[in-house]
Amino acid sequence: MPRRPATRSAGTWGSALRVAGEAIWRIPSLVPSDAAALFLDRARLADSNFHLDVDQAPMADLVCRRLDGIPLAIELAAARVHMMSVPQILERLEDRFRLLTGGSRTALPRHQTLRAAVDWSYQQLDESEALLFRRLAVFSGDFAVDSLEAVCCDERVPAGEAIDHLTRLADKSLVVPEAGSGHRFRYRLLETLSEYGRERLAESGEADALRRRHADHFVRLAEAASEERIAVEQSNLTAALEFLRAGGDAAGLRLAVALVGYWDSAGHVNEGRERLEALLEGVTGEWDVRAKALDGAGWLALRQADMAGARALFTEARNLLQDRGDSGELARTLSNLAIACIFGGDLEAARDHLEESLQVGQRAGAKRSVAGTLWVLGLVAYFAGALDEAEERASASLRLSEEIGDRKLVAFLEAALGVIDLERGRFTEARGRFGKGLDISVEMGDRMNAALILEALCRLASATSAWTLALKLGGAAAAVRELAGARSIPIWQDRVDAAMEDAQRMLGPEAAAVALGQGRSLDFVEAVSLAQKVAAKATRAEVAPMGLTRRELEIAVMVAQGMSNRDMATRLVLAQRTVEGHVENIRTKLGFHSRTQIAAWAVERKLVPKA
Repeated sequence: MPRRPATRSAGTWGSALRVAGEAIWRIPSLVPSDAAALFLDRARLADSNFHLDVDQAPMADLVCRRLDGIPLAIELAAARVHMMSVPQILERLEDRFRLLTGGSRTALPRHQTLRAAVDWSYQQLDESEALLFRRLAVFSGDFAVDSLEAVCCDERVPAGEAIDHLTRLADKSLVVPEAGSGHRFRYRLLETLSEYGRERLAESGEADALRRRHADHFVRLAEAASEERIAVEQSNLTAALEFLRAGGDAAGLRLAVALVGYWDSAGHVNEGRERLEALLEGVTGEWDVRAKALDGAGWLALRQADMAGARALFTEARNLLQDRGDSGELARTLSNLAIACIFGGDLEAARDHLEESLQVGQRAGAKRSVAGTLWVLGLVAYFAGALDEAEERASASLRLSEEIGDRKLVAFLEAALGVIDLERGRFTEARGRFGKGLDISVEMGDRMNAALILEALCRLASATSAWTLALKLGGAAAAVRELAGARSIPIWQDRVDAAMEDAQRMLGPEAAAVALGQGRSLDFVEAVSLAQKVAAKATRAEVAPMGLTRRELEIAVMVAQGMSNRDMATRLVLAQRTVEGHVENIRTKLGFHSRTQIAAWAVERKLVPKA
């Protein structure tokens, strides 16, 4: 009869035997429902009258999560309910080792308090394992192998031996390995063990040096890594940023500058601006890094529709850069300053900044900055009603952005060209542009551009009489922006609001409120899914033979009322050329050759009273 392989459960702080034929079963911490049930059961043993009311239940769940689902820790916490409320227990978990004492007298000594249990496990480690364990406590959240080697390894823990030591710590359940994206493992200490490790690290005298190495590593990583990696490392990056800010270290500005793109795309606008401005106030730094930090803070201020704040920040950045010659950074800052001027209503100043930006960028050979300036020139033209120029500028910017591989700008420009198509009544082309831009934005995690496209699709839905869809999309876009701490630019938001007001008027107050609420309740993934369906499929009003869209119907009525194209453009807040395009579309669809025929058609259908 074959020998049965030895098995051992590597439960909390258990240890593998490392013998031939051994199979290790890693027992995870309790799932939330089981952890909550254990807490309630042990709490009632401590106090037979104990019960969890509606307010305390979520706090009890949070206690269990903060204790990593460790049964011993949960039992010790629950035993305190005869002396403390659940909120008090939660509040004192920052000092969990002092709080969680007083286990059963019949238990082994090492199980009578949480500290004793962890102490016992720590004492079983050899010197190299103990050294690595306490060094791992410098990480916030999980970490990757390259970070382990950069931060924790030296002559005492050689990089070539680090994985072996890490494996032995995992076998003892002191480190938790987890499969991450791209089939790459990441590792973490449970929060309880991390707190214990930080205490041991402080006792060792290495804490300051390890935090310094941790911060230096994550500054370098942020400056070189993709936004996907930056998103994964947020806990460690935030910890590094706080360490550098507290020490008044100029490297904090470098790290914050490297994070601007992530804060913008991922929708952490408030956090990003607050951190940047705190660092700018407390740290001097090199002039070039400071200029980039000012520019980044200005961009995030734009996202909040704070035009005055953005303009001041961009101006300060420009002043730092101007004395040092042409550069792509100066060209970009001038372009951003122009955006603040546009949305602040100062188009003349915007054009001056853009002309200078284009010249500086071209002299510096900065294609990325030139592409950015071209799209801002298109933006000026769009809001001035010059759609031909806007399309020409945006198309040139798109070609250059595709050449240099700037996919974030490509996604925005697809959306911008779609908006121009929308203004001209080219709905099929607009939907295609919006769909392409949305797909790229989602792939890159750019929530702000996705919100813009949701708003553009709201306008498209309203223009084609899809009133319910318009309100859902508008509500979803507003929710995305609010969660990010961002606001739409007023001159753009006015157009979105007009589309939503049309939808509300057509649906009536009750139905409109329901549709808007449904849109606002969608999470980001659901909102994107809805937008992708709208971008992929025309509404009935778009494909109805000889049928006019809502905007065209509105203009036909105004034609019948004797209004000129200029009058209609003023009333509808559109460019005169856009109105002319709508009138031409009406003639084509109805087979007419004159405005008189349009007027007669509208009167015959009692859209307007006879003169």
